[in-house]
Amino acid sequence: MIDQAVTEWDGPVAGANDYSCRPSDEHPKPVVLVTSTFFSDAVAWTTLAPYLHNLGYCVFTFDYGREIYDVPPGLNGMDPMESSARTVAATVDRVLAATGAESVDLVGHSQGGMVARYYINALGGAGKVDRMVLLSSPYRLTGSPDLTARARDSIPAPVYEAMLYNGVVPPVALFGANVADPWAWEFIEPLQPGVEYIQITNSADAFGLLGGMPAPAGAANATTRYIDGVCPTDRSEHFSQQYSPTAVAMIATALDPENPVSGLCTTITGSAY
Repeated sequence: MIDQAVTEWDGPVAGANDYSCRPSDEHPKPVVLVTSTFFSDAVAWTTLAPYLHNLGYCVFTFDYGREIYDVPPGLNGMDPMESSARTVAATVDRVLAATGAESVDLVGHSQGGMVARYYINALGGAGKVDRMVLLSSPYRLTGSPDLTARARDSIPAPVYEAMLYNGVVPPVALFGANVADPWAWEFIEPLQPGVEYIQITNSADAFGLLGGMPAPAGAANATTRYIDGVCPTDRSEHFSQQYSPTAVAMIATALDPENPVSGLCTTITGSAY
């Protein structure tokens, strides 16, 4: 799936961004997908966006955080999280205006979950978001390992090669400084009582060693679910989980828990995609 995606780094996202879409009674809330660091929305959501679209959701994606490191074809998440969160805010407002919905559900992968939570906590998003699904996006940072090395080692080889082919050297040091910014985390870490938070991760996730994946103790509106707890042979790594059939099904179930779905349980080792 990644090999297909990198051929059109900034291409369209199948199943997403139809601003004439009107939410159905079965799925009244539009779903906005927020990508991780580095990946464009065209690369990140080749699996999840059409999957949710086929279930009947109005799905929207976007790119963010490209201004500071403005090198074609464009890497997401290089700007300070406050700036990126403003892009989330603008996108949500556009989606609500176009669809007529009163609120959205957000799905954020890695830094995508962080900037989405910054928006919820600091930029007026608490009243516009019902569910915040986190895909390996820690509730909090409790350690300080070498984030830059983890980032480089976790990028699937086809994606990294596509970056190099396009003349882009991923600025992993900038990434490390950005996502570990303690000032930004003051606006990320709080949980809003009116929002439900669902963490979906894998015990094999390299960034899980930060220690922030489990739901905070005593938080009734926050849970953590493990991909390899559902499918023990799925050991997908940080930057390949959005392509995992099990993870995609778990996200769909988190969005609509009254109608759970199951995905194909297959063998995935690391960033095999």
